[in-house]
Amino acid sequence: MPSSTLPVTLYSCLLLFLLLLEAPLCPTNATPTTSPNPQIAASPPEVAASPPELATTVTNPVSELTKVVDHPAPPTLIRPAVYIIHTSNFSRPSYFATQEQWYSSILHSLAANSTVAAALTETSQRPLLYTYNSVLHGFATTLTPLEAKIISSIWPESLSFDDSDLFPIGSKWRGTCENGTRFDATNCNNKLVGARFFKAGIVAEGMLIDEDSEFLSPRDANGHGTHTASTAAGSEVPGANLFGFANGTARGMASRARIAMYKACWGYGSCSSADILAAMEMAIKDGVDILSLSIGSNIDAPGAFAAVRNGIFVACAAGNNGPTESTVTNTSPWITTVGAGTIDRKFPARVTLGNGEVYVGESLYSEMAEGTNMFPLCSAANPVAELAFGHETIIGENRAPIVAGFSSRGPSYIQPEILKPDILAPGVNIIAAWREAFNIISGTSMACPHVAGIAALLREAHPTWSPAMIRSAIMTTAVTLDNYYRPTVDQSLGVATPFQIGAGLVHFPMARDPGLVYETSVQDYVDLMCTMNYTKEQISQFVPGIFTCSKLEGGAGGLNYPSFVVIFDKETKARMLKRTLTKVSKQPETYTARVVNPRPDDVEVTVEPQILDFDDEHQLGSYKVEFKSIVIDTTDKGTEYGYIIWENGVHQVKSPLVFMWN
Repeated sequence: MPSSTLPVTLYSCLLLFLLLLEAPLCPTNATPTTSPNPQIAASPPEVAASPPELATTVTNPVSELTKVVDHPAPPTLIRPAVYIIHTSNFSRPSYFATQEQWYSSILHSLAANSTVAAALTETSQRPLLYTYNSVLHGFATTLTPLEAKIISSIWPESLSFDDSDLFPIGSKWRGTCENGTRFDATNCNNKLVGARFFKAGIVAEGMLIDEDSEFLSPRDANGHGTHTASTAAGSEVPGANLFGFANGTARGMASRARIAMYKACWGYGSCSSADILAAMEMAIKDGVDILSLSIGSNIDAPGAFAAVRNGIFVACAAGNNGPTESTVTNTSPWITTVGAGTIDRKFPARVTLGNGEVYVGESLYSEMAEGTNMFPLCSAANPVAELAFGHETIIGENRAPIVAGFSSRGPSYIQPEILKPDILAPGVNIIAAWREAFNIISGTSMACPHVAGIAALLREAHPTWSPAMIRSAIMTTAVTLDNYYRPTVDQSLGVATPFQIGAGLVHFPMARDPGLVYETSVQDYVDLMCTMNYTKEQISQFVPGIFTCSKLEGGAGGLNYPSFVVIFDKETKARMLKRTLTKVSKQPETYTARVVNPRPDDVEVTVEPQILDFDDEHQLGSYKVEFKSIVIDTTDKGTEYGYIIWENGVHQVKSPLVFMWN
């Protein structure tokens, strides 16, 4: 049921961020030297035919260095001097055990990420001369003046928000950058075009914002918002890494899209519904195109509905409460809900037990160690274990995607006839911008901006598509096989179900040309609320002004959604659901229906008609599906899964299908 309040779960931490798409988008395999300022996207991001390692994963930049160029004049050598760097002890990221590790990472990232500084220095690595914990918090090192300027910069100054080769923002954009602690309008540019913060609600609720560990400004004190923003739309950054792991070129999914940040959460997960709604209100007024929310709500979200009413695509994280069933959040059907899967990149470490058994895990420990001494363990008589760290990054040798164990599962306990999550995206070991450098973290918070970035690319390619059409293209072209062409599995290596992966792993090249889409209008959502017996007063929270109300044929499952959930009980042995497809391809096409039903002994599925002919773009074609349960005893009957596919020689429009017996 709807509510005037908005309970919020913040999965990792701080920033609510929005992606503004106005800049021309370039293919991610083009460098600025080969394709500056393209007017129209010439090709999609590099995505393999099998499920890819997406977005802010890294690639080897060596091949981009092979072209012949004129020899430039040698740079003037600037010798380094000793600098004392002051830091805040409260600002150390939690994944650094000590200040020394943090300082070493800052220096390492300077050497790796600053191509300008590298050209002006005698060595690519700066020494950590001293660390200070009593007289001050900080360290001493040798730096050139340019390096000192770079190292004193803060995260809006990250190269992931560099605006090189971007034209000034157009008149559509109505946002601004607000001043505050360690942030003002000069921190914005043609990439980071907007930054606002909202705290009136949290202050009125009695929370004291600790200014020793937080900034009263849009600046991200935690790093979570910086990471998600750069995942969706970060600029290309060579030399991105963490402690040398995952070294290569980082780029966001829509690397030439604009970014606007809206900070509405404070500390570690303290959010006011009033602040979040105010941020969404302002984002709509500012003129954003895509909204990416790595926060969670267990009720229908009027703010997200308002965004969709205004043509804004909304992606939200599914939650990190897996593998328990019915833990998925952000289940409103106007939201695209994103679960998290692994990528094929690993950082292997080894544990050898005293009996010789070897277990392989992962570690971001920054040193190499072939093996340690045996250490005692707790739980049994005289057990010991040895640790070994390879300090290496392995790519292409591991099965992926695998559904992350933490990724929240369906079915939705609010409306089980709407499949959630909708889609799976990379959310494990994702490298992206983080305060001064880069960080590798995991969560559905990291998966969500992958889909937001892809939505930006689709909006650029198809400006007239509605949010529902974008979601449909993403879902009906998703991949359900892994990089070894086997079914995607969960953390137990069992075949993953739609309640874990939705329609499958997002796959942009096919989503750009889906052939057919399922359009869902604002009126359809209103009719769903009527079907769910919302009162007029409750619906008025979502739809201002006068509205009409009629119930959906087939109940809530009759919403024109790109997936099917059919629930049987003792009284209901048969269901009939209708769907309508919209042609978005240019050429005339004929599609034939195919049903993938692994358990025909349990359910009969009949599609009528079985052939749909389309001549013109935007032409509609409707069909009905009859589901008949032939199960005699449903006492111990669980859930079965399948697919309904409309296909021809060019396109395949695939919808997940779920049968449940109550």
